[in-house]
Amino acid sequence: MEKIFKLARYQIMSLWEASAQDRIHQPRVCRCQDENYDLFIQSDVTEEDWIPHFGEPIANVTVPLGREAILSCTVRNLGLFKVGWLRAEDQTVLSLDKRVVTHNSRISVSQDSDRDTWRLHIRQIKYSDRGCYMCQINTTKMKKQVGCLDVHVGL
Repeated sequence: MEKIFKLARYQIMSLWEASAQDRIHQPRVCRCQDENYDLFIQSDVTEEDWIPHFGEPIANVTVPLGREAILSCTVRNLGLFKVGWLRAEDQTVLSLDKRVVTHNSRISVSQDSDRDTWRLHIRQIKYSDRGCYMCQINTTKMKKQVGCLDVHVGL
């Protein structure tokens, strides 16, 4: 119970500060749960305000052969959860949080200074890199969205 309470407290406290600034004063009850506990907390925010969610779709990109491709994934209210990138076709895990887990040295990840946008960088694009890539949030019920990469081969 301590784990979920800390998560709920962290999420609610950070939102409490934002709510006070935005002058949102509509009492609501938020639900925090894990496999063992189910808590209801009265707050000025809704569940959507503190549960991680995608801010916008991943834009598909077309990149010339040999250049760098960048796919961006915007996640709101990430809190203590992590963002991962996978190659959708074969579910190959490329990164988790800021750590690259693939042995492909052309792959890197970055996070914007606002901490909401995660970028997958693929340098020296090859034709075999074309396909879809998945951004995941490791919530209890995994959330995902997909963006696709096409490679332009000049004549």
